[in-house]
Amino acid sequence: MNKLADIGIILSCERQMISAQESATEKLRSLLIILREKSASEFERFLTTLTVTETDQQPVAAAVLQAIHTLAEQGQNPLQYAYG
Repeated sequence: MNKLADIGIILSCERQMISAQESATEKLRSLLIILREKSASEFERFLTTLTVTETDQQPVAAAVLQAIHTLAEQGQNPLQYAYG
């Protein structure tokens, strides 16, 4: 969360809202809701951040980046098309 806030993908108030959630599932859900409102470029920066940070998420982020390439080219945030 700190890294995402540091690079301007999420606001500090959004980071606090996510951190206030009790479980990891609730935190993830809050993050996805927030990311859904972001632009395509902000969403792509989020995925890029996952690929360059030292977490276990690099392969997942790389696969998602590849899969959404068409939507991103159109300037759309793929989460805006997600249901649920």
